[in-house]
Amino acid sequence: LRLLGHAHINEWCVPALHYHVDSVLLRAPGPGPGPGEWLGEGPAVVAGGGEEADAGAPAPEARPEGPVIQANGPVHYLPGTRALLPKRRAMRAHLEAAGWRVIDVPFWLWDEARARDLADLNGSMLHRARLLAALLRGDRAGAALEFDGAAACADAVSDEC
Repeated sequence: LRLLGHAHINEWCVPALHYHVDSVLLRAPGPGPGPGEWLGEGPAVVAGGGEEADAGAPAPEARPEGPVIQANGPVHYLPGTRALLPKRRAMRAHLEAAGWRVIDVPFWLWDEARARDLADLNGSMLHRARLLAALLRGDRAGAALEFDGAAACADAVSDEC
């Protein structure tokens, strides 16, 4: 997220719901960006729930109102499938019902993007950044096709991919 210029908080507890999410994007203070635009000029990130902030971290007034991002590893899925566990689906449904946009990053897409980055031998995170950018745009089908190669799995977070 930092490479994409998105200010965010890692390991954040969603107020009222008390769910812990992997990351949430921050909205700029004041009128700031319009709908769908998130704070993200330069290397701004707040890590670890805010206790460790980069020098370019956003002002404390920045509000965590952006989409929440869930990195779903293999243990978040039913064994031998690409179907999210019921408790993960329920968490997603609760967050969405409360007005949060949820972006799931399935492990098989992340692993493929990481493998491509390692194959480039230049230490870049280009492929992982491209995957996150596609998911942030809401292009799950494009991300799945590019990084999974499975045309039958156009929705990277469907119950049966």
